[in-house]
Amino acid sequence: MARSLLLFFSICLILANLANAVEIVKNNSVSIYVPAVERTETGYRGVLARLETIVRPGSGHVFIDTFPLTEIDTQSSARIAKEAVKETLGIALEDVDVYFIIRSDSPIVGGPSAGAAMATSLLAALLNLSINQSVIMTGTINLDGSIGPVGGLLEKAQAAAAGGAGLFLIPKGQRIIYEQRTEKEKLPLGIEIITSHPVRIDLVTYAKEKWGLDVVEVENVREALAYFTGYEIKTHKVTLGENLELKNAMRELSNEFLREVRRELERVEQNLSNAFLSLREKRLVESLVRSAAEELDTAKKLFDSGLYYSASSRTFVALINCYYAMGLLDLYTARDASQSAESFLKDVSRSLEAAKSRIDELKARIDHVGDIEVIAIASDRISDADTKLREAWKYYYNDELESAIASASYALARV
Repeated sequence: MARSLLLFFSICLILANLANAVEIVKNNSVSIYVPAVERTETGYRGVLARLETIVRPGSGHVFIDTFPLTEIDTQSSARIAKEAVKETLGIALEDVDVYFIIRSDSPIVGGPSAGAAMATSLLAALLNLSINQSVIMTGTINLDGSIGPVGGLLEKAQAAAAGGAGLFLIPKGQRIIYEQRTEKEKLPLGIEIITSHPVRIDLVTYAKEKWGLDVVEVENVREALAYFTGYEIKTHKVTLGENLELKNAMRELSNEFLREVRRELERVEQNLSNAFLSLREKRLVESLVRSAAEELDTAKKLFDSGLYYSASSRTFVALINCYYAMGLLDLYTARDASQSAESFLKDVSRSLEAAKSRIDELKARIDHVGDIEVIAIASDRISDADTKLREAWKYYYNDELESAIASASYALARV
């Protein structure tokens, strides 16, 4: 499944997005705020970092300066952001050097979630556009300019609202999130029972009601740029007749992914019908199944409209929900819940290591520039999965098993 999805996203890179190249500015800078998360004694909290993007005449290099220091996946996102801008604008940028400078008052957790902001701010700098500072966004960036999923959305939304933002842009398909809630029940004789369980949250509704913050899903950097600057990049859509063979390949890969996730959903539904669960457990799993079904219905409509990339993005969200629901079913029906969660995390770890090995094999056989692009996409996905799996193990060791399953499910879908 993962190989088909990666191949599909890689094929999208071949498509030309613009009818004509645009005139760019080679000596400019823009600044925006980007949300991140920092570790605290009680978990994670959202913070804002300052991103300054500078372009200067040069020879095509990308530089990144961060303080405090970030992890390697943030650095790789800077390179991919430049490639995404090249793809979006249809230009080479061989005579421009790009500098990304990130500053934060707190040690932030490394990750690729600033990639979309990097690409959007680079577009604004090159096109000499003014930035609306009340807009903040999060999301990974892919080489074709599409925006990928991230974690920590609730914490980042809260940081955006606290920082005075009026609009928070998130990856398409991620408005539904799950937050771990702890409840206390007092019994006679001074006994207190503490339980923890995930709660489904519609971030669009929640952020508006709690902080007055508008949350909007965006699919690519062109959409994001329009929200930040009011400027719309005119695109040229490839028609079926322009490249029939490529269009057929994209359709088949997207359709295969849809079929595979539909089968996964059917497997979850079958297991759910045979499981003996408490009312709370059943409601949670049913909500995940319902969300997955809704995402697949949307994906099918997008597929029927010829929007194969968008269809696969929604299918990916459905896959996360399927993995999460199946993991919870195993957890709830196991004799030893901790052992069940540990087994699930170890399975994800083995899948991740296998994926890393496949990437190493690809690197040894590189013989075309297109191979480099495919490896870059795969490496970014693996980096994201690795981060979520580390998060899952932390939840596991804190005995927050449902949250561990949630993070591991996201990691498994990214592999």
